[in-house]
Amino acid sequence: MVGAANQRQWELLCDVIGQPEYKEDKRFKTNQDRVKNRADLINHLNQSFSEKKAEDWLSVFREAGLPCGPINQVPDVFDHPQVAARDLVLEVEHPDAGLIPLTGFPYKLSRTPAEIRHHPPGLGEHNLEILVDLLGYSQDQADSFREKGVI
Repeated sequence: MVGAANQRQWELLCDVIGQPEYKEDKRFKTNQDRVKNRADLINHLNQSFSEKKAEDWLSVFREAGLPCGPINQVPDVFDHPQVAARDLVLEVEHPDAGLIPLTGFPYKLSRTPAEIRHHPPGLGEHNLEILVDLLGYSQDQADSFREKGVI
């Protein structure tokens, strides 16, 4: 069933982008053919997609009932209204960078809410704690690693 649905979506896509001939092209006839000839298909689709802006294509695809969504850049993600509604941007004080935004937690648990307890560490910031406290190296061994440029 999934294969049939995907094939119908492929055929609809071909019509929507104004390339109905792709449906009969032996390189793109089945999903297996499209995978095998992916580079050619991408080139053809990119050529078609370059004719309109992404927002225009999304509108056309939605009207046609094709599953679609934008591929966002990081600033777009943080500006999205759903991100604000779900409280997915948190701020934390960093000793070197000041107040920095971080991605929040996608899950919301009422009895055990997630929280940020520490700022993101700088490179090597916790080396000694890891080596001595967690891995059991002596302070002298850890100092030796630093002197030799290992850490």
